[in-house]
Amino acid sequence: MQHHNVRDVIKIGTKEAMKGKIAIALLASALWITLSCRWFSKLNRAEGALEDFKLRMLAEINRAREAHGLKRLELDEHASKVAQIHAEEMARNSYFSHWDRNGLKPYMRYSLAGGYDALSENLSHTKNIPLRILPQTIINSYLAERPPNDGHKRTLLLPYATHVGIGIAVNDGHVYVAQEFVTKLIKMLPIPRFARLDEKLQIIGKVPSGWELHNIDVFYEPLPSPMTKEELSRMSAYGLPEERKSLFKLLPPNARYSDGSRGDIIIANDGTFLCPIPFFKKLPGVYTIVVWLLNRNDKTHVAATNASIFVCRDEDEMKRLQQRFMHYLSILR
Repeated sequence: MQHHNVRDVIKIGTKEAMKGKIAIALLASALWITLSCRWFSKLNRAEGALEDFKLRMLAEINRAREAHGLKRLELDEHASKVAQIHAEEMARNSYFSHWDRNGLKPYMRYSLAGGYDALSENLSHTKNIPLRILPQTIINSYLAERPPNDGHKRTLLLPYATHVGIGIAVNDGHVYVAQEFVTKLIKMLPIPRFARLDEKLQIIGKVPSGWELHNIDVFYEPLPSPMTKEELSRMSAYGLPEERKSLFKLLPPNARYSDGSRGDIIIANDGTFLCPIPFFKKLPGVYTIVVWLLNRNDKTHVAATNASIFVCRDEDEMKRLQQRFMHYLSILR
């Protein structure tokens, strides 16, 4: 989202007063821009200032959520590292997009860094907004959105989100802020970030009390390719791809679904589940696992995971991809 500069309205009296006020305003503006650019330059290097900005942004996020009757979010350091890498890349290369120069979407970056929870990203690009009001300005702009163009607002007010990662970077006074809203509902054993096409994988997790597992969707899209600034500038909202395979609970031996199958997901009485992950396209690509949970109280369906696996034809292709994505893979090291 692009923010525009904020201008103060100055009441003008005589022509002489006008000249004097303009001179003062220009001097003040030049001083503010100089100081802010210096501050932002230090911000990229000073961990203390960066953490302070994150905490002020977190406070504004929680202020908005509490005003809408939603639970407060916790700051997630792991997701913040992912957000920070993307914010710095946008600032360094002067582009603004949910995709990065490697062609990665937000949930792919989070998965490469070892995350598996459901994730939604908000981005902001501002220039010459006073620092003391920048977090409030960004959040208020999200809250002012109206349907159908209210994606940032809906992400900010995700009912079951639990955590948020925040990253900030600056280049020549342009401020890039990435917010990764994370929904941590289920526990899962680690999921491999890379696999060969001929491998057989399964996921194991546990559904929390008060929820039940509805189904699991596996989405497919081709492996990402590097993107130019021109290509990135043409991208807008992101989402999961259209191609998917839906997996359901394993039925008793004599029962069948309408398509003749028995299902795939084994679920124990304590909520533990196991499910094989099919690379159903039989092609290299990104296979993203979305576990859908059903809230037993309000019957709401919630996506609990966005876990991407980069499936390669052979070990050589896998090594090339790992080298491209090392900046995210290294977060776990």
